[in-house]
Amino acid sequence: MKELRTRIKEVEQAVGDAFKDSDLPRSASQKMKAMEASLSKASRAYPHCSQMVAKLRAMAYNAEEQIRVQKNQESYLERKFPNQQKLNDPDLYHYAIFSDNILACAVVVNSTIPLLRENFFHVVTDSLNLPAISMWF
Repeated sequence: MKELRTRIKEVEQAVGDAFKDSDLPRSASQKMKAMEASLSKASRAYPHCSQMVAKLRAMAYNAEEQIRVQKNQESYLERKFPNQQKLNDPDLYHYAIFSDNILACAVVVNSTIPLLRENFFHVVTDSLNLPAISMWF
C-alpha cells in the first residue's frame, strides 16, 4: 500500500502541474511504468482487491491520456505557420475570419483581394476543418 501511495503521488506530481509536454519531467514515462509494475504486484498480492486494482489502472490510463493530450497540444501550439513574419506587419490590412465553412472563407477572401493590394487574413477554425482550409488557401 505504501508503494502504491508513493507511485500515485509521483504520477500526480508529474502530470498534475504540467501544462505542456516540456513541463513534464523526463522521468514521467518511467513513473508510469513503475506504477504499472506496482499495480501488477498489488494484483498478485491481493487478488481479492480487484476493484482497487481496476480503479488504479483507470487512474494510470487517465494519466497517460493526459500526457498524450499535452503532447498533442504542445506540438500544435509550437507549429510554424507560413508567412510568420507578416503576422505583426502594420503595413498590411489584417482581417480575422472565424468560420468552419471552407467555401464561405474562400468567398470572403476572394471578394476582398481585388479591393486591397496589401492584406493578410487570419482564419480561425476548428481542428477538423484546419487541414482543408490550409489546403484551400
